[in-house]
Amino acid sequence: MNNKEIKEMDNVIAALGEITLLKSSVNSFDENISITLADKTISKILSQSEIFDLIEKVQKIKLSIHDLNVDLLGLASKVSKIPNLAEEKVEPVKKVVKKVISKGKEQNNSAVNNNPIVNNVLDYLQDIIEEGDKGNE
Repeated sequence: MNNKEIKEMDNVIAALGEITLLKSSVNSFDENISITLADKTISKILSQSEIFDLIEKVQKIKLSIHDLNVDLLGLASKVSKIPNLAEEKVEPVKKVVKKVISKGKEQNNSAVNNNPIVNNVLDYLQDIIEEGDKGNE
């Protein structure tokens, strides 16, 4: 396998990791916007039509992210079928996943609304990878 093929797979895996972080952020945003729109004061200011329009916009964003995730998974499937790519060891993939996890933690920790759930998920994924590394030693 050449370096170009490895780079292609690394890029796809990194994009899948980033889209997962984006999905969790948008889900959190969706919950927050739903709570905000359910507030009595907001209900008095906005009509039901305006509230439903806002909810619809958020749902369209979530749908677009989901569609993008499906497309990236399809791309990952195609890239994984490149000859000799499937024979490569899993080690480079683990390195990319570790980078995505650390980048996600940095982004979440630097965010104004640091989401502890995102950090917990990233810690859990990191533990799984590290346990796998210990088992392979």
